[in-house]
Amino acid sequence: MARMYLENEKNDSLVLLLRPSGDGLPPPPAGDETDGRLRRAQSFMFDTLRKADVIYLEIRQPRFWRQAHLQTVLFPIVEIILAALVVFLSVLVIKNGEYRRRIEQQKNLVTMGTAASTLAHEIKNPLLAIRLQTSIIARTLPGEACRELEIIDAEVKRLSLLSHRVNDFLRDPTGRPSLVDPMGIASEVGERLCARRIVISQPGPSYAVKIDPERLRSILENLLRNALESGGCEEEVHIHIGRSDGTVYIDVLDHGSGILRKHKEQVFDPFFTTKSRGTGIGLVICRRFVQAAGGSIALEDRLHGGTRARVNLPEADA
Repeated sequence: MARMYLENEKNDSLVLLLRPSGDGLPPPPAGDETDGRLRRAQSFMFDTLRKADVIYLEIRQPRFWRQAHLQTVLFPIVEIILAALVVFLSVLVIKNGEYRRRIEQQKNLVTMGTAASTLAHEIKNPLLAIRLQTSIIARTLPGEACRELEIIDAEVKRLSLLSHRVNDFLRDPTGRPSLVDPMGIASEVGERLCARRIVISQPGPSYAVKIDPERLRSILENLLRNALESGGCEEEVHIHIGRSDGTVYIDVLDHGSGILRKHKEQVFDPFFTTKSRGTGIGLVICRRFVQAAGGSIALEDRLHGGTRARVNLPEADA
């Protein structure tokens, strides 16, 4: 007996096609348990099946087919959800590992910062003692012997500046913000480092920014020292202060050798320096203090050579 099964999706049914052989069909049921009418109907059906060339039988099960269609639709969705879940868990595990490494690094940085702060503090006292002793010795030695003492004094000043910068780098960048006139602090820093008036400002009312005065002083000192050490003429170093769209900008200008293109992405990296006697943390300190005050800092090439270090700070109501 040949059989063939076909799916009729239009009617949600299963079609059974049979090519029967007379010998393969069972005989009609016999017995007293059926009445005469039923026996005659069964006899007619089996006689018809024996004579038929093809038997067409269609079985309709709407519920079964609905479930089959639903499984066909849901199976890819479940696969996608499982794949997304696996990816999510993998990313979560990777990020968790990264967070653990960062926490360990931060712990190490805190330990190193504490050690560096303690070391910088302990260095100050011997430096003060050395400077005091060299000043005493300078009074008793003849003039030609003071050259060696000047070298000692210069190295002591360099170590003292390094200690001061390390403390700046490690302390809280926010400090104690207050309303500050950048003109006054810039003029003070310029007079102290250049012994002349180097501040130029736009005409108009005074400016006001909210920042810790000591942090702003440290920013300007670092930028101005870089300008003085840029290789240009010291008389061409200036500070320009102005206002633009609710922002107070402070430009430290020089006509030095500028910044090489390959170094522009590294100038704000800790301990990166192109100077033989540099520390590489001055610009890092500037950026930390400026960002803590809600501002920004950038170094740009000037049209006729040199560098412009621009500090942007939000203008505050005086």
